[in-house]
Amino acid sequence: MTALPVHLPDSFHHQRYHRSNPSPTLSNLEHYFTRPEGTFLDGTDQREFKDLHYAEYFSLFRLQKFNNMNVGKPGFSLEHCTDKGAPPMHIVQCNPSHPHLSRLQSVHVLHGELFYLRILLLSRPGNNLDNLRTVDNVVHLSFQSACIALGLFGDKDEAHFCMQEAIDTLRTPHQLRILFIHLLTNSCIDSPLQFWTEFQSKISEDFIVATAGDSEQGCNKTLKQLGLVLQSHGKHLDDYGLPEPLARKNETEWELRRWSSQSGTLRQRVDVGMSAFNPEQREIFLPVQQAVSNNKPLLMFVDGKAGRGKTFLVNTLCAWVRAEGRIALPTATSAFAAQLYPGGRTTHSTFGVCVSPMTNSFSISNIA
Repeated sequence: MTALPVHLPDSFHHQRYHRSNPSPTLSNLEHYFTRPEGTFLDGTDQREFKDLHYAEYFSLFRLQKFNNMNVGKPGFSLEHCTDKGAPPMHIVQCNPSHPHLSRLQSVHVLHGELFYLRILLLSRPGNNLDNLRTVDNVVHLSFQSACIALGLFGDKDEAHFCMQEAIDTLRTPHQLRILFIHLLTNSCIDSPLQFWTEFQSKISEDFIVATAGDSEQGCNKTLKQLGLVLQSHGKHLDDYGLPEPLARKNETEWELRRWSSQSGTLRQRVDVGMSAFNPEQREIFLPVQQAVSNNKPLLMFVDGKAGRGKTFLVNTLCAWVRAEGRIALPTATSAFAAQLYPGGRTTHSTFGVCVSPMTNSFSISNIA
C-alpha cells in the first residue's frame, strides 16, 4: 500500500533533503506530473501514460533510481526532466501477479484548496496543477472553481462516489456504516433502498464474516445496528424506505441451519472432549446434559483459576448441544473473550444488555 501525498505548489512539508544533496527531492505527486510520454502495455491493452489518474499510476508503476544499464529494458521507462534539477528516475511496471494498492491521503474540507485539489486528482488525470484546473480550455483561478465547472459537486450521484471512494481506500465496514448514516441524515441519497442494495455487502462485511459467510444474516445484523443509530437521530429505517431487520424467529432458524451441517464433526469433538475430561469437568458436564435432554431449567455458576479447563468444558458442552439439534449461545463480556468460543458473541450484542466493564466472568445463556 502506498499513501500518496496531496499538496499545493507552495507547500514545503512534502520536500525531503539529503546531507549530500542540498536540493529537495520530488514528492510522489511531482513524480506523477513527470511521468513518461507514450504508451505502455497493461495486460493486452495498449494504454497511454497521460490517461492515468494519480492513484492508478502508482498502482501500476514504481520508482527506481536511474541506472544506465536499464535504459531500453522492457517494463522500464524514464521520467521527464524537471525545472527543479532533480534527476529523472526510472518508472518500472509492477508485476500484475502481485497487485499493489495506492490511495490519496485524506484531506478535510476545511483545508480549502487542498481539498478541491484532491478531488480533482481523484477525478481526472493531469500533467501539472494548471492542467488540472483547465476545463474546456479554460484555466480556472482555483481548484474549487474547476471542480464546480466539472460538476463534481452538483451531481446527484455524489453520495455514490463518496461511498465508492471509501470502499476503494479500504475503510472498515464500521466506518462505511457511519458514512451511510451521515449520508442518510443529511439527505444526500436520492434512493436509499437502491443505495443499500448496491453497497450492503461491503457495509456488512464484518458481520458476514462473523456469521460464517451468511450474507443474509450479516446484512440483518447491519440493519439492526443502523436502526439503533438512526434512533439517536430521531429517525427510523422506514423513514428512508429501508427494510426492517428480520424477526428473531429467522435468527433461530439460521442458528439451527448453521450447525446442522456440522453434526458429525461436533459429535467427534464431544467424544474427544469427554474422553479428556477430569472428574471436575465431568461433574459439571453431566448435570447440564441431563437438564437439556429432559427440557428442565438449570442455573449453574462455574469458577476456577486460569488453565483449569473452563473454556475447553464450555466448547465441548456447546458442541454437544448443537450436535443434538439445539441452540447454544456462548457469550462473554468482551469481543476478545467471545473469540474463544465457536459462534461466541458479546453479551450486550446478543441480548441487548449493558455489562459492567469490571466483570471478568463468562456465561452460557439460553441453552434450549
